Amino acid sequence: MEWVKAVILLGLSMYFVYNLISGNVTNYINIRFVWLSYVAGAMFLAYGLYLLYTLIQARRGQPVHHDHDHDHDHEHASWGVLAIVAIPVLIGFFSTSAPLDYNAVNGGVSLNAVGGEGGMTISSDDPMEWHVLDWLRAFDQSEDMAEFAGSDANLIGFIYREPDFDESTAMITRFTVNCCVADATAIGVPVRGDTVRDLEQGVWVRVNGEFALDNFRGADVPILNPATITRIEAPEQPYIYP
Repeated sequence: MEWVKAVILLGLSMYFVYNLISGNVTNYINIRFVWLSYVAGAMFLAYGLYLLYTLIQARRGQPVHHDHDHDHDHEHASWGVLAIVAIPVLIGFFSTSAPLDYNAVNGGVSLNAVGGEGGMTISSDDPMEWHVLDWLRAFDQSEDMAEFAGSDANLIGFIYREPDFDESTAMITRFTVNCCVADATAIGVPVRGDTVRDLEQGVWVRVNGEFALDNFRGADVPILNPATITRIEAPEQPYIYP
């Protein structure tokens, strides 16, 4: 069993190293916490190598001391724990890593801004540099949505249509990730216009346009009327980190 433990620990270390080198780690966690993956990978590597060293020493006839009595009633439980650890590693190595997309939207896209380390702070003084979350924060902080009518915007996101949307209406959508994808939230800004009709669900776009106050989900909210819509590749960092 000790050999199996060593292999699993080294496998875990390799998995962390692979995700760090490939950049896949940010498919799962906020970039602020990537340093924890370095720590975890180093710890698994150190413990795996140490265990491997002790096993090799034992094979060579060197004494190996155990701090516990040789009561192996826990053997079956240990195999169960090893299986719980090993299976996710195998799945991780043999599955394709990808960031969340429109298929992960659950329960619709939110129009509510989310806070983070900076609270409800907007990222730039220039509205043309604002992303989806910035606009939602601006809307939340306003007492009169009409003040955004005529405001220009330049947004990127993926197209998401809820079942009750008409063909000319969609959401410019992004996922926010506070800690990891387990707490991801799909947020979006509504967009409406004839040029929206031909856009497939999930395609990434850059939208330049002007806001107008219009009815959406039973309330008057700023809706982006596109002047131009350009299909783009998903950005290197598709998530917004509050």
